[in-house]
Amino acid sequence: MIRSSRFHQPFIRSITTITIQGTLSSESIPGGLAQALPASRLPIRNSVCPLGFTAIGPKGREVNYNYYDSAELTRAVYDFIVDSINKQIAIGVETDVCFCFGTGKNEAFLRKLNDEKKFFSKIVALEHTRFVMQYKTRSKKDYIDKYISAFKQNQ
Repeated sequence: MIRSSRFHQPFIRSITTITIQGTLSSESIPGGLAQALPASRLPIRNSVCPLGFTAIGPKGREVNYNYYDSAELTRAVYDFIVDSINKQIAIGVETDVCFCFGTGKNEAFLRKLNDEKKFFSKIVALEHTRFVMQYKTRSKKDYIDKYISAFKQNQ
């Protein structure tokens, strides 16, 4: 059992897997992002830790809990994270540039892991889309432009 000073008993909510069938369609990429990259370089989005965790918050409600919210949980899923990234690379995910959505703890963890494992040649951190939609909706166009610019500069 993993405990935190703020939450009780985080548990796995869901497991996300990647299935790649055929070719990605530019119509499935919103906001003009597909036009920023050649068809062979459309982004595949996945998580550093493709598991969802929840915990019971102080008010007794189930709340989101990230793999980096406690050192104990991070240690518990570390080997799974490394295995997951290795599997993605094995199915052909390109490793020259990794776009990291999240500029805080997620980025810090990924950079440290990458320094150790050398998965990616370069990591480009961008604000997480959930953060933008939750806290920066009025300036989301600026963030979309920032994403497109980053994709174009790192083709």
